[in-house]
Amino acid sequence: MRSMNIDPLRHRRRISSNPVPAAGTSSSIRPSQRKAHDDCCCQEWINEANIRPTCCDVFWYPQAGEVLLVADEEGHISLRRIASRKLLWTSRCRCCKSTAGRSTGGGAAGHGGSEPTDERRSPVTTCKAQPAQQSAQQSAPSPPSPQLRQSALSPLSAEAPPAAQLPPAAQAPFVNPVEEVVPAPPGPGVGRGSADRLPPTVDPWTARYLHDLVGATTPPPPLPSALVSAYALHRSQWVPKTWRKIQKASQEFHEWLLERRLPTTLLTCEPSLVVEYLEGAWVSRHPGRLRADRRPSASALDAITSHLSTAFRLLSRDGPYDPVSGRGNPCDSTIVRGYTKGNRRSAGRAGHCERSAVPLEIGKFHALCLYLCREAAVEVEPFLRSLFLRDLAVFTLMWHTYQRGHDIGKLMLSDFREVAHGHSEYSGWPLPPLDPDLRVPSGTLLRIEELGTKTHQGRRAPAIMVRPSEEPSACPLGALSLYMDLCRTLGMPVEGYLFRPVIRGGRRYREAPLSTEALEHRLVMHLEAAGLYGGETIHSFRRGSLQHALQMGVSEADLMRLSHIRSIATLRRYVDPTRHQARLAPRHGGSSSASSGSDED
Repeated sequence: MRSMNIDPLRHRRRISSNPVPAAGTSSSIRPSQRKAHDDCCCQEWINEANIRPTCCDVFWYPQAGEVLLVADEEGHISLRRIASRKLLWTSRCRCCKSTAGRSTGGGAAGHGGSEPTDERRSPVTTCKAQPAQQSAQQSAPSPPSPQLRQSALSPLSAEAPPAAQLPPAAQAPFVNPVEEVVPAPPGPGVGRGSADRLPPTVDPWTARYLHDLVGATTPPPPLPSALVSAYALHRSQWVPKTWRKIQKASQEFHEWLLERRLPTTLLTCEPSLVVEYLEGAWVSRHPGRLRADRRPSASALDAITSHLSTAFRLLSRDGPYDPVSGRGNPCDSTIVRGYTKGNRRSAGRAGHCERSAVPLEIGKFHALCLYLCREAAVEVEPFLRSLFLRDLAVFTLMWHTYQRGHDIGKLMLSDFREVAHGHSEYSGWPLPPLDPDLRVPSGTLLRIEELGTKTHQGRRAPAIMVRPSEEPSACPLGALSLYMDLCRTLGMPVEGYLFRPVIRGGRRYREAPLSTEALEHRLVMHLEAAGLYGGETIHSFRRGSLQHALQMGVSEADLMRLSHIRSIATLRRYVDPTRHQARLAPRHGGSSSASSGSDED
């Protein structure tokens, strides 16, 4: 194997990013432009029908860093880590008798040894045939070498396949690329194929996201200091729960891709692989809970597709997918969009319909409030009494403000603003004590302008006015007054988050927002203890209060303004009184089954 004697630091900027096609090659196919991030990239590169020896390429490999893939004029294929010069992979092939004779006396650089070579940091090495050979190649193109296409063995194999003859054009020497090389134009009939599929390298930003998404053990290339803080800000656009869902979807898909006979990665997969994974693996691993055939609901399949689409965008695969170049988001393709749309229509034709949360009826809401008031009154432990009052305040605020449980659970004192103008924080704490009949004094009013809700991210939401209720047990202002007074008496005053979770195994509050999961647990516990449970969730307050307000004569425009709903179609899904019921197409024999996918509005 000839030494190229290239100083990469000196000539890296002067070398073209695209090599000249090797002799006998119709187009320049580089492993970094194909599936360069897989364990099988060497085999795929070698097994291309139009590949000839004597070419070289550098690319970034997630588990090894920057690596160099070399095919010399003797047919030796090797993969080396540039930083340590360590040999990672070799094909150990001898492609012709003459080269086999030279290789027996020329050392083992390409045969499994780990000695360093001079070409270890060559960014691009091009191959050039003699003019006579080029004209002969154009007039009568030689077939690809069968031995070279079949010579890829397992990494660091100990045996080499028998020798085979190669066309003379394939034995051209390497050229030291001291000056910039302009790639030759493709020949007739050569279009945009696999050579254009991916960029030659992965930038540090994309490498960092790939590491965070699939959980690779090898650290990615370091980011510049300015990009470190920018990356942290970019990651903060998702709440932790959403980011965990994106990570889980990416990791499961990544593991499935690596288990294939020809592994690929998130950087190189195609839309057909996404559909194959969803239908062949994800559907069977995540069965539905309510459908008779145990197939996941259409909304669940749409959600996992959305998470994968987000992962592709983070890996710089943005925009519609181009099947010619292989660039773009695989989920933004005709194949994936048609698959998800057909899945929804198939579920509809089978009679399955997405279900919303069971709406909480006004009578059940008042019964729940009365139960919490009685339990708080008879509880002798002050801290447990504060828990009942906290839950009462959360539930009544969700009902009277039409807001989501997640947004109410992360309310802070700074989200309460002055009633008159809202330009500053509310200064009327503590709230005035209740009257002897447990009613809030007349004129008491609170103004909420929460910072960063689901609908209004990164800014304050429109003002919500909280007024006293005619029913003392269901008044949010009264419940807030009792709850905050008791917390102050216990030495745990409300100073940051309004509603806080309990320290595990303790009798104190932890300064953190109250999660939807914790609220869900408390709601089901109270409804079951009171004998009222009928499948309600935290989202039942929002659906039930909106439906009750519409029945009381509140217009749709006012409901959209009060509940911060932007679309009339979304509001009408909330107020649909039958959307939570399972609806099945009538079957022969007049029987129907109440199975449906579960979904939140």
